[in-house]
Amino acid sequence: MRSRFYFLLFFPVFSPIIISSQTDNGNDTNSITFYYSYDELLKEKGDQYDEFIKMPSWQKITVAKEQKKTTFSLNNFWGWKYKGVLFRVQNTTETCGAVIENGSVVYYENGHTWMYYLKQGARSILYPSRSGDKEQYLSKKLDSDMVALVWEKDIKEFKANNPDLASLIDCVLKDWTNPIYVKKCVAQFIN
Repeated sequence: MRSRFYFLLFFPVFSPIIISSQTDNGNDTNSITFYYSYDELLKEKGDQYDEFIKMPSWQKITVAKEQKKTTFSLNNFWGWKYKGVLFRVQNTTETCGAVIENGSVVYYENGHTWMYYLKQGARSILYPSRSGDKEQYLSKKLDSDMVALVWEKDIKEFKANNPDLASLIDCVLKDWTNPIYVKKCVAQFIN
């Protein structure tokens, strides 16, 4: 049921690092399935639409069913699957993250970027150093609160609430605005 695909990342010295992503085996169709709760995801009981069209803003998604387009607020959903990749909504920022790692910690990257890469048929993203797509998130489990790695006080609060992730958060806090550095911290923590 689970497969891995890999992301090739280049650091400023151009040495590659690979971070794997565990996702359900996806298909190559353009359909998208929305889940209103984590329980719906577990039961695979979501609302399926024929096609992902676009994300017209950070808080909206446009899809089609039987050729009728509909735009939804992201906050209507717990998350969705698109081409085998799971996305979660981060309600406090009204944005979304693509699940990149789901293990001892859940690591997410900018969901908007991932939606467009997947729509275009890409299976990996090559990040330059200091990528413009800096939205990254962490959660302890898939069904727990996500923290956006945007505000230092939120990251410290997440650490206080999750002492078993302290070594990861300490690493992240050293350079949390650098997405490449954060990926390196996650890779070291899960291995």
